[in-house]
Amino acid sequence: MSFGRNIKAVALFKFQFYMKLKQLIGVLLLAVTAFFLWPKDDNSPVRILFIGNSYTYFNSSPELLKAMTKEQFPDKPVETKLVSRGGMTLEGHWNDGRALAAIEAGNWDYVVLQEQSKMAMPVLVDHETYFGNTDLFFEYARKFDAAIKKAAAETVFFMTWSVVDRPEEQKILTHAYTTIANELDAILVPVGLAWDLVRKNNQINLYVRDGSHPSEHGSYLVASTFFSTLFDKNPAGLSGNLSGFELASSGESALESSDLMAISASDAQLIQARAGQ
Repeated sequence: MSFGRNIKAVALFKFQFYMKLKQLIGVLLLAVTAFFLWPKDDNSPVRILFIGNSYTYFNSSPELLKAMTKEQFPDKPVETKLVSRGGMTLEGHWNDGRALAAIEAGNWDYVVLQEQSKMAMPVLVDHETYFGNTDLFFEYARKFDAAIKKAAAETVFFMTWSVVDRPEEQKILTHAYTTIANELDAILVPVGLAWDLVRKNNQINLYVRDGSHPSEHGSYLVASTFFSTLFDKNPAGLSGNLSGFELASSGESALESSDLMAISASDAQLIQARAGQ
């Protein structure tokens, strides 16, 4: 009996030792994983490169995003750069070379791709111009994505909105951006979807007179949706008064900071609610 009890005691000891060793190895593996995956410096900046056109540089949207993150995360700096030109397509950016050079030169966390609002592929139907052919959009999105991943950054797609008199075209934009984002396992910032929700409110005009480009409210929606998506944080409560460096159509930044936007608290709250959904 004593011999049997000894065997059981030894077996129990071995089992307990094995379980503790297994638990310790698990903790060590988690620690090693965290060491390599988490930023070693919590104060290191989040760096975002924007590649687009007037839909991005109107009202200096990247600077609005910076102002929001500074307000919400004062100890977490955000750095942005914009490469843009009016009416520019991703094909045009690729051939121009500036965007690719910026991707290769920077230590970016995210690179945002915004295609031309009509995807630069007009289709004439019954004397009306529509769009829907995504071949060139997808081709150059894939080329940029490969360069972005080679630079160890994440690809982000900026889903744009339909013009004021053709809201039905949002379905085309949504389908196009969702399709390529899913194919490339990229981040999708669904500005167009949030835009559709807000545009139903007659008190808020998201467009300037041309019915295409964003008003201050529209650009505030752009920045709020980026904030919600990239930082996984509801923008509720953020100020509607934002300052930063005004951006030129080329993406160049002004030398001095200035007031960029001032919208009412009630309008800001309504936009934030839709952007954070």
